[in-house]
Amino acid sequence: MTVAYNLSQLANKVNSSGQLDASTGLVNSLPAISGANLTNLNASNLASGTVASARLSNGAVIQTVFGSASTATTTTSSSFVDATDCLLTITPTSSTSKILVNFSIYASVDAYSQFGIQNIIQIVRGSTVIGTTQMTSFGAVQGNNIPIILLDSPNTTSTLTYKVQFRRYVNYGSTSNFVGINQPSGSEGTSASFFCLQEIKGS
Repeated sequence: MTVAYNLSQLANKVNSSGQLDASTGLVNSLPAISGANLTNLNASNLASGTVASARLSNGAVIQTVFGSASTATTTTSSSFVDATDCLLTITPTSSTSKILVNFSIYASVDAYSQFGIQNIIQIVRGSTVIGTTQMTSFGAVQGNNIPIILLDSPNTTSTLTYKVQFRRYVNYGSTSNFVGINQPSGSEGTSASFFCLQEIKGS
């Protein structure tokens, strides 16, 4: 049975804490209250808890992961090899999400007196190449951080691994290319590679 109360009756049943107090004579139960129609809440007023990603607007950042390399990988090969430590994983929360790939890759060429030796670098998701870049030597030891920024659409909620692969464009024997951190002995300077993946809400 539902009992109707007017405002004056309810006011007499509010305790000092501002709550309805059944001990003051309130009987029966108030009808259940639904929050389904609360569609214009300001999230800045939330003191705790989280907002579901479904409530975020398209383009919002859902999660961010970050990493860096701690070793260098060296090759004289003209075939692609994986750069040790130059990888990062992320698990999308929705199959409609985009992944913003933001890698700063330290790459170097021990070219010495040889010109035109290239370090070819690619970003791979699983076995799929999603981006390629390169650096070219000009007769000396060359080393730079190379930025690669891509927006990927993996269409999955499975864990994804994004990694760096590299190779020489031309194989010149003992001269080498390397990627990561801490150049081999005899090279100039040191630097590091940094990696960031962000899940972006899609439509």
